[in-house]
Amino acid sequence: MSKPVDKVIMIPPEKRARHDNDDSQDRLSDLPDCILLHILSFLNSKHAVQTCLLSTRWNHLWKRIHTLILHSRDFPTVKKFAMFVSNILTLRNTSTALHTLDLYRHGDIEPQLLKNILNYVSSHNTHLQELGISLNGETRLIMSCVSSCRALTSLKLSLYPRGSDSYTEILFPKSLNLPLLTSLDLTNFTFCGGENGCAEPFSAFTKLNSLVICSCNVKNTQILSISSETLLKLNGLDICNCAKVELSTPSLCTFNFPRRLDLDLKICGSGLSSVKQVNIDAPDYVASAKHGLVLLSWLQDLANVESLTVTSITLQILSLVPDLFKVKLSSLCNLKSLEVELISFDYGALARIMERVMLQKAAAKSRKEAAKLRKAFKAGLKPPPIPDGIIDFLRQNSPSTEVNIITKDTSRFDIKQVEESIKGGKNTSYRSQFVTPASSSAVPAPAAESSSAAAPASAAPPNLNLCCAEKTTTNVDNSDSTLWPDFVTKAFIDIMVDEVTKGYMPTGVFHTGTWTSMTTRLNSITNCSYEKEQLKAKLHRLRAMFLEFYSLLQNTGFTWNAETNTVIASEEVWQNHLKTHDKASQFQKKGCDHYKLLEIIFNKNNETEVLHHSSVQDQPNTDIEHELNNQYLNIESVNNAHVDNDSSDNDNDSSDNDIQVVQIIRSGKQKIQVKDHSSMKESTSHEVGDALVARAKIVEASSSHLTVDCSLTKCVVALEEIRDISDDIFGKALEKFKDPDWREMFIAMSNDRRRGWLLRL
Repeated sequence: MSKPVDKVIMIPPEKRARHDNDDSQDRLSDLPDCILLHILSFLNSKHAVQTCLLSTRWNHLWKRIHTLILHSRDFPTVKKFAMFVSNILTLRNTSTALHTLDLYRHGDIEPQLLKNILNYVSSHNTHLQELGISLNGETRLIMSCVSSCRALTSLKLSLYPRGSDSYTEILFPKSLNLPLLTSLDLTNFTFCGGENGCAEPFSAFTKLNSLVICSCNVKNTQILSISSETLLKLNGLDICNCAKVELSTPSLCTFNFPRRLDLDLKICGSGLSSVKQVNIDAPDYVASAKHGLVLLSWLQDLANVESLTVTSITLQILSLVPDLFKVKLSSLCNLKSLEVELISFDYGALARIMERVMLQKAAAKSRKEAAKLRKAFKAGLKPPPIPDGIIDFLRQNSPSTEVNIITKDTSRFDIKQVEESIKGGKNTSYRSQFVTPASSSAVPAPAAESSSAAAPASAAPPNLNLCCAEKTTTNVDNSDSTLWPDFVTKAFIDIMVDEVTKGYMPTGVFHTGTWTSMTTRLNSITNCSYEKEQLKAKLHRLRAMFLEFYSLLQNTGFTWNAETNTVIASEEVWQNHLKTHDKASQFQKKGCDHYKLLEIIFNKNNETEVLHHSSVQDQPNTDIEHELNNQYLNIESVNNAHVDNDSSDNDNDSSDNDIQVVQIIRSGKQKIQVKDHSSMKESTSHEVGDALVARAKIVEASSSHLTVDCSLTKCVVALEEIRDISDDIFGKALEKFKDPDWREMFIAMSNDRRRGWLLRL
């Protein structure tokens, strides 16, 4: 007896209703089985199984798909994932060959489930061509299964031992015999040295053309040899404890350099001479002239490269090399395309080093220039994403190279400044594929000019293309993002939340002593030099943005997904609302940043009627701050609101479902009406004061962890206290620490948990 299919797909019966239209023609179902099976092979297995609901024609098609894509992230619980995998292996047509298996389990996989999967693979290994396994489990069983799949053409393995607190080397077998293998992707493996004093783990793969190495090690040697007549693409080379990589790859065409700039790793051999396409993406946590010299040495070896892709951070690190523009490159003579991806980075070590280098160059000209530049940095000037003259330096042997600038986040960059830095102030030939925003008024022109470095005189005007990979909508313009980067804004909000929860905003305003304290704390955390008036002006803009967003949510038809920070509404609802509230357009693609935290600061004080623009607050006193404030302080609307929170923690939300707070703002004054949906009665703000205070306490309790010092410095100090952590893991942890959420979680962990987390990176 076969099991009912709904046990596999786990869809509630009420959702399995079929709605047929006799007048419509199902052309898709008329296609031959081979075409339908090919289409289904691109779906993950969960979605492929769900197609059985379409019609009787589709009932059993999923059983004959040659592909199994099993990802735990497609399921709400581990138990449901395990149930689905067990059932699909049982119900799948046993006579159907298995060509592809992609298994992903985040964290530890249950031993019995892993054995069932591996047994199934072993019984269908005759035609298995593509195998991908990413999980924490019994690696010995997995490698034994892999070795039996002799027909494999593609193998991707990311394996860690089961158990978060254990660490065991996973040795890559020397005897692995996969004669048809063309693509190999390895993560967290150890390659052992041989009698000749080097590790040669890939010599048996005579047809290999693509190789990816990530977070691997070498043992009993410091030399890794990659010898392949057929290898076309090499990616990563992220290897610890390795001093030299010898490349003997005459057919190598594409090389993605390792992201970890290991000062001790030397890449040599004849393999680089054949490379035509190169990608270099250096991390921002490696910031020194020595790392810049590593990049320069790589560039010197690229004799025949035609296409070079780098990130702006890579160029910034390269610019740290002393007297870089005096270097005469013997490479990049055949360069035809140079692509630069603009990557934003927090104000950290790299930014401070670049500032110091720019000041040194300015001081070499005159003290006056250095003083201007130093003042500009204090006012909020940041080092340019693409250092002046660096593009022409790379094009010195190929001046006709086409330059393409791409970015996924236009809000973080002054595109006009990027254009000027590339053109060097004199090259004027370029093409733009999107409208360039106005340049930021926050950047003093003389200071920006003083930071320019002389470009090679022989450089011709670049053929420049500015591309936006994905246009985004932001809550602030370029001026505000220049003066207040995201991480600084978040730090400022966290500080205010801390002061509010301590009771230092009793009447809706901070006193002079509190402003002084907050300014000192913010400058200490960010290593910036903000003044008290700038913080006050920023508070005004945050309040205005909060009220704008709050007013938007009061309108029927708008819901907010707190998890993704997106506003959900139909196109018609948006169009009607924007006719009278044009400023709400800033929230179409992205909601109000840090909205829940801003609620603690502003909405907590509803019962004392202080959400109005307080006359007690000092006003901003700079033209820049005035200009920024003018964008927001024009708010007037009310109606109803609904918040759609998709997170699993909804226990505390029930208390909010029956109460709506309606704000009416007129000429800086506020009246608060509260509607009780259970009784539909109106009351004054004093009558619901207790409810609002209780709500504020709930929000404060859920956000209390924000008051803990989770700065990058604090995390690095805690990281240094953990012994026996490799440089590779240290670097990966620093990458994670760029995200404030990871920093908060790391600080909250015990030392044992921290070690376990680090070893799984």
